[in-house]
Amino acid sequence: MRHLDVSGSGVVKDDEARAFAASLGIPARRWKRWMQEALSEEFLKKITRHRDGRVEIVYQLVGVGRIARLLGCTTVGSRPVDIPADLLTVENCIAYVWAAFLATLPSDCPISRAAMRDITGIPERSQLRYEAECNIRVTPNYAVTTLPEEYLPGVQEFEIGHAFILRDPDTGKRVVAWRLPNSYLVLTPGIRTRRRGSTSRINRELKHSLSANVSRERDMVRAYHNSEASRKAAVSMMRRKDIRGEAYDRPRRLHTRRTCRKPHRANLYDVEEA
Repeated sequence: MRHLDVSGSGVVKDDEARAFAASLGIPARRWKRWMQEALSEEFLKKITRHRDGRVEIVYQLVGVGRIARLLGCTTVGSRPVDIPADLLTVENCIAYVWAAFLATLPSDCPISRAAMRDITGIPERSQLRYEAECNIRVTPNYAVTTLPEEYLPGVQEFEIGHAFILRDPDTGKRVVAWRLPNSYLVLTPGIRTRRRGSTSRINRELKHSLSANVSRERDMVRAYHNSEASRKAAVSMMRRKDIRGEAYDRPRRLHTRRTCRKPHRANLYDVEEA
C-alpha cells in the first residue's frame, strides 16, 4: 500500500486501497480479512476523519522498522528488494517471497540450505520446490585442492569428512576436493534489488531496541563521571539498579537483624537435662 501514498503523507484512503485490490483480482472477502489481520497486528492504523462535511476512512502506514519490531526481527537485511504486488496475490505467493529473500544474498557468497532453514524456518524440500517455481538458478560450488588422491584418508579423518577425489579440469590430475554450499541467482521477472536507502538506519534502531529489551526494560538514566563525586554517584546508582546475583556475579550480603537476645543460661541447662 505504500506506493499508493503518492504525496508522501503517510496515509492511504480506504476507497483507493479497495480499488487497487480489485484491480489485482483480490476478492472483497479476502481483502477484508487481510485488512482485519493487519489492523490487529498493528501494521496499519485506521483513522476516521471529517473532510468537506463527509466522513472519510484512511489508513495510517507504519514504518518498516516498527513492523520489524512487531515481528521480532533483529534486522531487515542489507539490500531492499522490490517485488510486484500481483505476485503476492497468487496461490504460491510464498515462493516469490522466497525468491525475494534469495535476491538479498550476494551472488558470490555461498550459503547452505541448513543455514537458510535456520534463518527463515523453511525446510529444505520446500526450498527446492519454491526455486523450481520461480526460476532460480542454483550453482553448485566445489573446493578443489592441489593435494593428490593419497591424502584423502587423512583429510577425511582430520579435516573434511565428506571430501572425495576429483579430476582437476585444468591439470587433469586426481586431487582431493569437497562440496561447498550453493550460490543462487534470481531470474524471476519483476524481482530486483534497489538502493539501500534507510536500511542502515533501521538496522541501528532495531539493534538499539533489542539491547533495550534485553536489559529487562529498566528505566534509562544518564550517568556522568566527569568528576570524583559524580563518578561515585554513578557507581552507586548502577549498583542500586543491579539485579541481585546478576551483575558481575557479585555476591550480595544479606543484612539481618537480631530479633531476640541470647537465651538465659538456666534455659540451656533445662534443655540439656531434657
